[in-house]
Amino acid sequence: MLRNAALVAPDAACVERLYRGRDYVPVRHVRRMLVELETPPRLPALAAAGGISLEPFDPARDARAVHAALEEAFTDHWDHVPRAWPEWRRRVLTGERYDPGLWFVARDGDQLVGAVSTAWKAEGDWGYVDALGVRGPWRRRGIGEALLLRAFAALWERGERRVALDVDAESESGALRLYEQAGMRVLWRAVVYEKALTAIA
Repeated sequence: MLRNAALVAPDAACVERLYRGRDYVPVRHVRRMLVELETPPRLPALAAAGGISLEPFDPARDARAVHAALEEAFTDHWDHVPRAWPEWRRRVLTGERYDPGLWFVARDGDQLVGAVSTAWKAEGDWGYVDALGVRGPWRRRGIGEALLLRAFAALWERGERRVALDVDAESESGALRLYEQAGMRVLWRAVVYEKALTAIA
């Protein structure tokens, strides 16, 4: 099905009426979240994750495994569009915001089980978390929080005190709660409106 989508601030009543009048319907709520760091982030001990280690991202060693882990982690996310390795590599690893020094991975032995990719001064005057994902069998063990805080710490080391990200407020992964626990607050809210389009033969 072909679709057209629009992001609308929830308090923009006139814009909301405009979209509804053109057969758009609200389908999701999005939050931009921000943390303002006052002290260096303290990394959790990962005691509950038994044997999990956090490591800097090594592009030569980790790129394919990070792609696979993030694809798996985002499979159950709303509106996720899978990307094959060649497209992902082109879009992500050669983009202007790609900064491997701000990427980190989580390992369970020799298995890569999670990753976080962060950008410098992106989407605003702050660090920005592009993607954070943990593979299903390793969730609920504190790995996502550890990766997030490790990214915060890397940005702190570069002198950045503010970090932002966008999150699906209705995600069943518990992402919104994780970010709140990490000290992030909602900067703005938006509603995603969609309209089904009819293909013209």
